[in-house]
Amino acid sequence: MRKKKTIPLILRANAGDWIEITLHNLFDKPVLYHDYPSVPLDMPHKPSDRVSLSLQFLKRCPVCSAGVNAGFNKCEQTASPGECIRYLWYADKEYGTCMLSSFGDMRNHRYHGLFGAIIIEPPAAKYYSRFSFKRGIFNEQAVIFAPGVKTFREFVLFVHNGIRMLDKYGNLIKTSEQGEDPLLIEHILREAKLYYKYVQMLEDEGEICRQSMKEIECFWNQIMMEHALFIRGLFDPSETELINSADMFAKDYSDLLSRCHNAQNRTLNADSMAETKKFRDFKTAGVEGIEGCRIRSLILPLLADHVLREANHFIRILEN
Repeated sequence: MRKKKTIPLILRANAGDWIEITLHNLFDKPVLYHDYPSVPLDMPHKPSDRVSLSLQFLKRCPVCSAGVNAGFNKCEQTASPGECIRYLWYADKEYGTCMLSSFGDMRNHRYHGLFGAIIIEPPAAKYYSRFSFKRGIFNEQAVIFAPGVKTFREFVLFVHNGIRMLDKYGNLIKTSEQGEDPLLIEHILREAKLYYKYVQMLEDEGEICRQSMKEIECFWNQIMMEHALFIRGLFDPSETELINSADMFAKDYSDLLSRCHNAQNRTLNADSMAETKKFRDFKTAGVEGIEGCRIRSLILPLLADHVLREANHFIRILEN
């Protein structure tokens, strides 16, 4: 008998439906801690063996059916091994995809596949497995029939970063980390630490103290240099001119950063401003090219817009 492939939990319901879910916790041994995949500022802790189901968008009682133990609410919303718990949700409209996750342990459970989705279809819809009459409530592919709606075929696709996977021999499949922090993680950490520093200043002093202009300039020149490096690596190899331009910006910012560190109490505002305005124009053209499908790359439009906004932020700092 062919073993059925494992897929995330997929549920379907219709707009206007009340949905009653009973979640059974069938853990029969402790959940092991694994330090991969890691996250920034990670802290190892013993995984919980309690599970829950929490979802997006649908109406539910926040005390009894949200799947989250919050504050002093007296209603337990997770289930321990051997227990089950009931949730009641209401689909007040056609939401489409609503993600499901477990708040029994947000850090560890989802990396082992404890996630899914409930798809809210049009009112009175029926769903079948492909074009047979076998019900397709739990399938990643289904054909949807609904009154007043053209019949359509639906595919459910999960894009998940950091899930812990093993190959057929039981060996861990690693992705870009390979046991050490890549530049992107360091970049995110650098920005997170600056934000944390500002929050601490607000809590302790009630205001954000002015950093030295040299410190600010060094920080943002490094951020801009890293943007150029990321952008270069995400262009399609055929985009030779854009890759060369990104290389040039990375080199220019590396030189600026070195000069800024060696400038003791002086700043290089004019040089940083001129370089960042050129880089801002390059990013603006990149955003327009990516959104218009004229540039071949792996750069998401949201990421392109993000790095452009940070260039504009640096320019505002230099102007003020």
